[in-house]
Amino acid sequence: MDQFAELSNNIYDSGIVKEGLTSPSSLFLSLIVTMIPKIVPRMMPRVMTKMYPGVSVSRFDDVNYIHHVEDMFREKFAQNLMIVVDILDEEKYGLKKERYGREGQLARIINTSLHALNIDVRQFDSQRLTELAELVNGHSPRAEMYNLIGDMILAVFQTIGSIFVGNNY
Repeated sequence: MDQFAELSNNIYDSGIVKEGLTSPSSLFLSLIVTMIPKIVPRMMPRVMTKMYPGVSVSRFDDVNYIHHVEDMFREKFAQNLMIVVDILDEEKYGLKKERYGREGQLARIINTSLHALNIDVRQFDSQRLTELAELVNGHSPRAEMYNLIGDMILAVFQTIGSIFVGNNY
């Protein structure tokens, strides 16, 4: 009985109840951003074998493959989000930085899209994209919660898929 006397009515605050983070679209976007690095490594073997029937699939059978590709994808995804933030901030403040390679291609795509769609970036707030990059990297206080929810959703879909399709996903 003494254990029940020590229970409290405290509510765990994971940082979700911040201003602007409780909207359904924001929560959904955060969940999608968390799920993308989990889904891509699981879909890649099927896409590769469909596109290139003769490709070697032995590397996909490795136990650590999914975790390695998920971590690698997560790092690159967060880097690309930060590059987008830099590009939009440069456009907002009128600064131009010379970019080369993939970063230059991404900058050209973003700048061309902004001008073609006639989007004014002067009101752009880079805070939200930076928070998404931190969420993807796992540096956000909410990252563990979104990872747990993402793993749960993935497990449910894998179970349903294995029941109806018969494959292990």
